[in-house]
Amino acid sequence: MTKRAMGKQGLALAAILALAAGAGCGPAAGWNHHGPPVATLRGQMQADSEVATETPVMLAIAWFPNWVGGSPGSGARAAVTQEATFRGSFPVSFSFDLYGPPPPEALVDLAPEGGSGHMSFGVLIAFEDGNGNGRLDIGTGSNPSPDRVVGVSTHDPSLTAPPISFYVTYLDGQMGPTNEFLGYHLPRGFGLRKVYRGVGGEMVPLDTSISIQLTRTNAVGYFACAGAFANLDAFWEPACGIDQYEGGYHFEDIVVVKDPNSPSWIGGALDASGPIAGAVVELNGVGLSWVPEAAGYYGQPAVGPNDLRLAVPGHAPEQLSFTLPGPISLHQPIPDTLPASSTLSLSWDPVPGVGMYDLRVRSLNDGHLIDYQLTTGTSLVTAPLPFTGGGQILVTLHAVGQAAVSARSSSVIPISSVAKSVTLTR
Repeated sequence: MTKRAMGKQGLALAAILALAAGAGCGPAAGWNHHGPPVATLRGQMQADSEVATETPVMLAIAWFPNWVGGSPGSGARAAVTQEATFRGSFPVSFSFDLYGPPPPEALVDLAPEGGSGHMSFGVLIAFEDGNGNGRLDIGTGSNPSPDRVVGVSTHDPSLTAPPISFYVTYLDGQMGPTNEFLGYHLPRGFGLRKVYRGVGGEMVPLDTSISIQLTRTNAVGYFACAGAFANLDAFWEPACGIDQYEGGYHFEDIVVVKDPNSPSWIGGALDASGPIAGAVVELNGVGLSWVPEAAGYYGQPAVGPNDLRLAVPGHAPEQLSFTLPGPISLHQPIPDTLPASSTLSLSWDPVPGVGMYDLRVRSLNDGHLIDYQLTTGTSLVTAPLPFTGGGQILVTLHAVGQAAVSARSSSVIPISSVAKSVTLTR
């Protein structure tokens, strides 16, 4: 998946390079199970309606190091899970013990980017052990896993993303000064990132309850395939014979207004073949033209109610109605210059209809993230801003409106924003 799309959802994970897991309920087997656990994850497996299963459900962690700089296209190396399982009616609570760092093949070396140590990102996977070997087996080539993935802690790619999802982080060193994820402020050891639909994420305490939705679609089996997301520039490609859209499509879900007088990127439709250039998209009755270099459309949404109509060839048309937030009124303007290593304080008036604000600071030299914060309030203070890439940074504050969600996998996240380039001095 593109860096843009990964940043939006925190969900576009790369090639599955290694899998590891820890104990939940009952005796543990396999990798690194010596002594007391170093961390425990807790949460609940849920379903839209009460689901009972005669087949035990097991848990594993899939690590996706390609997302954070690992070798592209590499397949899975190992999968270790617990012997004990979860059975019966859902929802059900779980605990999941971690006994040591991810396996070496799951770790990304940070030295090439000027850092030290290693990092990786992972996803909790709930699955039914199809061949009875007590572990999650990884599909390869055109062959899916013999096990059935029934849910993940991120989201089922064939369905609309849930309002909240989670992934696990691991860091045993220090990221380099231009690492894309520097602004995430990952803790040492294991961490937990809570991701909000269409907004981004924040680090939360490790004992925060994790939701795993048991969707049981064929598409969610994509996460147990060595070729899944192997090509970040064509993340939509099927793997192990699995179409992650299950014959449907997904409409990219961001509407951003920085300047009400300028067009905004409206997104675009994707299916297993990639961006759908033949889709007909109308915003408030005005047809939008496909822009290949943007892999989407540009339009002029209005502050307040808007109507987006999609007509994708081979599918019934759909309509998404959303309300675009009004402009952000800062109490003080963002300055033109700041001393390096200083912080930036922002405050603003509440924007009607907005429940969350998203602050991003990026280097204008190479685009890497320097700081990233979310708040439900009306003020933020950045982390200290280091001099990097010539000292030119871009500060962007988003006011995130209420998502509009379709019955399929489409959604629109209406966002109003203010942005300013700043020069850091030293």
